Amino acid sequence: MLTIKGKTIHDSTFQKKIEKEVKILDLSNIELKEVNLEPLVECKKLKGLRIAENQLVEINLEPLKECKKLEYLGLYSNQLEKVDLKPLKKCKKLQTLALDSNQLREIELEPLTGCKQLQSLSLDNNQLKTVNLKPLTGCKELEKLWLYKNQLKDVDLEPLSECEKLQYLKLDNNQLK
Repeated sequence: MLTIKGKTIHDSTFQKKIEKEVKILDLSNIELKEVNLEPLVECKKLKGLRIAENQLVEINLEPLKECKKLEYLGLYSNQLEKVDLKPLKKCKKLQTLALDSNQLREIELEPLTGCKQLQSLSLDNNQLKTVNLKPLTGCKELEKLWLYKNQLKDVDLEPLSECEKLQYLKLDNNQLK
């Protein structure tokens, strides 16, 4: 595990410190305003990536499409306004995706249709006005879905009937009718 916490890093430092054999990378709470994930293209064994509690407004997840063993991605407590999840389509082993406590106004969940092992999805404490849950019908392992503290007015929960393992759904503190 490579953990870089409590200090600010620069791109050159990140590229020098990253190892091809790293399985878990934690870049949390280091005041990051931007991060280039390109060095992770070579990290074929990466299982967990946490870039939380920073000041990121945007992030390009494209390099993660090569991280086929990725099980955990935590991007919570940043200032992300949008996140393109398309690169995660190839992350078939993804179990946890935490995007809570950001500034997301919209999110396209379609790329998660290929994430058959997804168990937990955190989208709470954002500014989502709508969310299409239909792409989650293929996520048969989904157990937890957090959507509370958004600006949701209407949510079609019918697609979740396909998620037989769903145990926890939190929708409070929205503007639901």
